[in-house]
Amino acid sequence: MLYGPASATVLFERENYQFDASQSPGQVSLIGAAYGRREFNADYGIGSELGFMRLSATHSEADAYEDGNGVAVNSAYERWGTDLQLGWTPSADTLLMVTLGNSGAEAAYADRAMDGSVFDRDSASLRWRQAYLTDWLAEFDAQVYYGYVDHVMDNYSLRDFRPTGMMPNPAARNPDRYTRGGRLVATIDSEFWSVLKVGLDHQYHEHRKRVSMNQPLMPYEEKPRIADAIFEQTGVFAEASYALTDRTLLLSGVRFDQWQALDQRQQLGTMMSPVVNPTANAARDADLVSAFMRAETKVGLITYYLMLRWPTLMVVT
Repeated sequence: MLYGPASATVLFERENYQFDASQSPGQVSLIGAAYGRREFNADYGIGSELGFMRLSATHSEADAYEDGNGVAVNSAYERWGTDLQLGWTPSADTLLMVTLGNSGAEAAYADRAMDGSVFDRDSASLRWRQAYLTDWLAEFDAQVYYGYVDHVMDNYSLRDFRPTGMMPNPAARNPDRYTRGGRLVATIDSEFWSVLKVGLDHQYHEHRKRVSMNQPLMPYEEKPRIADAIFEQTGVFAEASYALTDRTLLLSGVRFDQWQALDQRQQLGTMMSPVVNPTANAARDADLVSAFMRAETKVGLITYYLMLRWPTLMVVT
């Protein structure tokens, strides 16, 4: 419930951002394997009790692998990325952090008519986390973020071009997406609940595209981007846990989301056979409610779970 309207969320987050000079400032790892696989990861941080700077970088690549007959399969890839964090920590209760990210990639696909020749991503976020602004507010966490993705699919840059009936010429598709959003979460200090969190989040997505069915004569780079969809979501949520005993825990949560979508596509179908979109410029909105309840109990070294989930009623043990 806490991390957006998604069926599942995997969260990797540091519990303590306070810089510790006694710990190792960073790490570097290298991996090598068959078919030219090479990976490099580095993470390095500097700082003091008042703040920190942390830089991470990754690079990985692999050549095309071979099938059982020794024939090369169109599957080579390369990806890279860097992330920079700048944090101000005047006390153990305060964090103000700016995060900047940039990454890129290209990947050849054996099962598709086009490869992913460009995966460019830029991101930025600002986060403020404060503990005990009041006696009852254990923690306040606020974040705003921005993201941009530029993607190119084509049939000529990562493979030898071969004309087909569907694509007789070198062709390319260039969608992009602009995202912005924010999130507020308050952790309430309660004598009844073990943990009680309430909050709200919002996200806005704008999607555009441009297409060239003859890249040599009509490069996609020279075409204007055409908006084809806008999605917007606002949600409020709450999640709480209650300890029945030191081995048994009850957890529950509820979430309400308001969605809006605008279909800006003027045409549907394939690039060679477009048809008029019957829902062009149509708007749609929906109010969605979801909730869950879970019981956990530990017997020896084994933890047992019983969960109820709505609107899809499910019992999991």
